[in-house]
Amino acid sequence: MTEHYGLIQVTEMHSLTQIARECITRLIVQMTGSDSMTFDFYREWSGGWRVAVDVAGRISGHMDFILFHTPQGGLLAMPQQLPTVWRTHYGVEASDGSRWTIDDQGYFVPFV
Repeated sequence: MTEHYGLIQVTEMHSLTQIARECITRLIVQMTGSDSMTFDFYREWSGGWRVAVDVAGRISGHMDFILFHTPQGGLLAMPQQLPTVWRTHYGVEASDGSRWTIDDQGYFVPFV
């Protein structure tokens, strides 16, 4: 397991698929207004889970998300390439209501 400032990468997806979809959908709708998405869950070589998302609609494209457990027990779907404005102005909301971002050194930190 890889740990990043209290975040532990998800290695078991049992009952987390729907929560991950809800977190990702909420984030993409908030940030882009697009609400048509397809999800592809896959396990990477290290055992952690990722989600490839294709977005269609007003804004379309492809994003990859890495899934983490938060210290409070929530699920965080962090975009692999976090857009700067999301990183500096909004953060990414986890299922437990906590918000996370990536600092200038590339480490996961709570968004304040």
